[in-house]
Amino acid sequence: MIAIPPSARRLLEDRAYGHLVTRNPDGSPQTSMLWCDIEGDELRCNTVDGRVKVRNIRRDPRVIVSVQDHDNPLLYLVVHGRVTAMTPDGAQEHIERLGERFTEPGEQALLAQFRGVDAPRLLVRIAAERLGGWGPWLGEQGEATE
Repeated sequence: MIAIPPSARRLLEDRAYGHLVTRNPDGSPQTSMLWCDIEGDELRCNTVDGRVKVRNIRRDPRVIVSVQDHDNPLLYLVVHGRVTAMTPDGAQEHIERLGERFTEPGEQALLAQFRGVDAPRLLVRIAAERLGGWGPWLGEQGEATE
């Protein structure tokens, strides 16, 4: 795992809309748009158990997350990493916090879709192994923390 540099951290602490890429059983890519944030040096995202991305991660924890800067779309962060945990512990609280952060006033009805879902939510933690994209983080590459 590498440390996340300050410029990449700022992007992930903002309203970071990410695209998670996992690998299907045949090796083809599977992409999902999702909300993400950061805790320590781990990216965090949230999903519902049973989805294709969950099955793919259980089989192969290697993932790529791409995050575009919504203030400057020419800047984007690509995190090559590995899922270190997928747990229901804290997942509902996490999606509620993300929902409050990513929705505008008046969009609270959108948050209702995250409540009372039949399948349990999962909090997904991703350790970065390499950073790419285009932005100041390229000159601030994180140091290995393990």
